[in-house]
Amino acid sequence: METMKTIVTRRSVRSYKTEQIPEEALNEILAAGSIAAMGMKAYDRLHMAVIQSEEALGKLNEGIGRLMAKVMPGRGNGNFLMGAPTVVIVSALDPDKCPMKGMHYINSGCVAENIMLAAADKGIGSVVLGIAGDVVKNDSGLKKELGIPEEFTPLFAIALGYRADEAPEKTLEQRITVSRV
Repeated sequence: METMKTIVTRRSVRSYKTEQIPEEALNEILAAGSIAAMGMKAYDRLHMAVIQSEEALGKLNEGIGRLMAKVMPGRGNGNFLMGAPTVVIVSALDPDKCPMKGMHYINSGCVAENIMLAAADKGIGSVVLGIAGDVVKNDSGLKKELGIPEEFTPLFAIALGYRADEAPEKTLEQRITVSRV
């Protein structure tokens, strides 16, 4: 798939089939994230944890439900992972002590976009789950279970899987206001 077609094809998917992503495809997607452009070549300041076990996905979903119930009463029940069979948690090494303020967000954003574009190129859907980072960050037991080193802070998650519904057509168009000087 060519780059512009992949960019147009990539969208947030909120309903997944139960079919698991093949190991080879997942490894290529993770490798794409791992070679993202990185400020200060700070690859060692980021960590990715891959969740595929139904038990761990269930714990994450329950944690999101508890947090949602606090933040938005009445919204604490549901499938917050939208049936995604794979979730990747992106974490940063001690983000408050980052050499350049905010660099961990920029770097992790580059990783996330590479992951999502690589997934789209393979016909695999994705969506960013911001609240998942807070859930794992505040649950030391789950963080440990997911293999995230203690000194790393979970930032967000990316759900991955095959789309359960039809993708709406999307065209390459300017949607954000641009100022030019």
